[in-house]
Amino acid sequence: MYDLSSFTDLHPGGSFWLSATIGTDCSDAFHTHHIDLPRARKALKPYLVPGRTIDNAPTLTFTWSEDDFYSALQKKVCREFKVPGTNRIYAGPTPYFTSLCFLALFLFLTSFALTAFLNSLPLAFLSGYFLYVAGYGVGHNFFHQRPSGRFLLQHAFSLTCFSLNDWRVSHVLSHHHYSNTELDLEATGLEPWLRFVRSSPPNARGVLAFWHAFNFLIGPLNYLNSLRHVCSGTSAPDWALLLPALELLLLSAPNGFRRGLLLWTVVHGAATWLLMAASTPVHRSDYSWTAGCERLAPPEADFGRHVVSTTDDYMAEAAGVEAKLFAFASFNDHVAHHLFPTVDLSQQHRVRRLFLETCRERGVEYAGRSWADLARGTARVLGREEGEILYRDAKTK
Repeated sequence: MYDLSSFTDLHPGGSFWLSATIGTDCSDAFHTHHIDLPRARKALKPYLVPGRTIDNAPTLTFTWSEDDFYSALQKKVCREFKVPGTNRIYAGPTPYFTSLCFLALFLFLTSFALTAFLNSLPLAFLSGYFLYVAGYGVGHNFFHQRPSGRFLLQHAFSLTCFSLNDWRVSHVLSHHHYSNTELDLEATGLEPWLRFVRSSPPNARGVLAFWHAFNFLIGPLNYLNSLRHVCSGTSAPDWALLLPALELLLLSAPNGFRRGLLLWTVVHGAATWLLMAASTPVHRSDYSWTAGCERLAPPEADFGRHVVSTTDDYMAEAAGVEAKLFAFASFNDHVAHHLFPTVDLSQQHRVRRLFLETCRERGVEYAGRSWADLARGTARVLGREEGEILYRDAKTK
């Protein structure tokens, strides 16, 4: 056990992560969010509380052996990103990519203003596309990183209908470490409306038609649910929840509330539909392991091998950084991202090169696929019948 109360405000990654994990075993997050592990362990030593341990460790833990696949890859990544002549690691954005991110924000704000001024549904869809890029793409990329100098880009996520702090828990602390298990809040949080984990019952018939409507409405419905929790006192007030309300106000002021509400719903609906189209296939197809599939037992798993079995890529090598942001909103080169979430999108190609090299050295099976193939696999999982598992491992082409 470590007492980090005096270190919380000094934590380079921001105080949120230490505050959110007080009293828990956060070993998994520690290993995946510190590229230079020896240096991080050294920094922890003064805060060790002798003779004390955490009793509430997660039911799923990884081995973190010094000679497993993930550790071998992590050592290579540490050397790759070490700044020459220093002990510092830099895996942040390139200046060019940072300029692309600010361009995406500018394009969203411009298209949103034109939507309000011209009262245009086509412009609302266009604004939704740029919200998908700026809010979910830029915001998602940066909320994994240290906040220093990146506050605005991190809080681009707050332009969406989802809470940044809630996603830091459900996405970073849950989904990133326990993908496709019953501890993955992004996989199980949609139940009973949608079921992807194969240990759960199959979906109702007609789910594919419902799926598209659900993807369009999940953002606005989530926002209403967040407001309900704040009003009932079950969630703490969050200033970021004011931003979607401000957007609604700006659209309604010149066009009336009913028309403004329609435009607002289209903006956020288009953004979440695109988000789900880009991100769902990388985890939910029949090529991805989930709880209920026969596979390497997760409690005994090497974290890196677990990521490979639960996560897929599409166009990871063919797409440049422009396409990764403006077409796929940071979700296509997904294995590298899950292995090292603090590495910026503009640097993921460096991780990918080392990942493929380590796969060859360690005999880890990996096969990249097309988005269309993964989308078809996701549709098969959604429509599976009772008793069907539908799992193809990495050897399946």
